[in-house]
Amino acid sequence: MDNPEQNTTKNQTQNSTQNPTQNFEKSLHEKFVFYGKNVREWTRKCTLLLPEIEKREIWKKHGFANIYEYARILAGMSTNAVSAALWTMRKTENKPELRQIIEEKGISAVRPIANLATPETDKFWAEKAREMSGHTLETYALAARQKPLLHHKFKV
Repeated sequence: MDNPEQNTTKNQTQNSTQNPTQNFEKSLHEKFVFYGKNVREWTRKCTLLLPEIEKREIWKKHGFANIYEYARILAGMSTNAVSAALWTMRKTENKPELRQIIEEKGISAVRPIANLATPETDKFWAEKAREMSGHTLETYALAARQKPLLHHKFKV
């Protein structure tokens, strides 16, 4: 039977051989999480630039066939992501509160309500987008679409 002092020494030896591996794995994980968060932030920033890039045809001036190729090669954005971004940004042109939500949370936070919101209901929908999860907002928007009278009540 080992005495407690020997067990402590044995455990410390095992821990010291495991610690470099554990530390390395922890470091890898932390870097991945950090980079992942930055990817979302930078993708959001690229998304906000797309309408102006499309309007000025900057993609063409740099030798790209279209804005989709430009965004895919330079920012890693899919065709669907570019289409969704351009559509949502177009729908929120005159809705500053929703544009703020796009800057904070991204396109997906506003896309379910982009067609519902008006300049008069911009603030109302921005509050909903800020406080609700994506799924809850989609459900709420669906209910508003199905009950047009409910939608008129939003014009507060």
